[in-house]
Amino acid sequence: MKGSQEKPDRFPCISCGLCCKNIAGIIDLIEFDAGNGVCKFLDLETNLCKIYESRPLICRIDEAYKKLYSHIPLKEFYAKNAEVCNALQEANHMDISFRVIIAK
Repeated sequence: MKGSQEKPDRFPCISCGLCCKNIAGIIDLIEFDAGNGVCKFLDLETNLCKIYESRPLICRIDEAYKKLYSHIPLKEFYAKNAEVCNALQEANHMDISFRVIIAK
């Protein structure tokens, strides 16, 4: 799946798994770290979450927004998440065509 440029009604996650491969230092995810900064529930063959339906709130961008960050404008929240997502992609040399772009 390529990056998204449309106005989302949900965060346009491309399911690259990079956020799941970089959880070291995230307090809410300490118990999920396999010891190498990768979530122990990430299936490395399929890049899918083994506990998707019961994954932590921090892993659910849209639900986290509603429950914790609704005091921030949604576009701003999505833009900040996209910034982090794109930084992870760049650091991992992922093709620019996968970048998450939030429409203004």
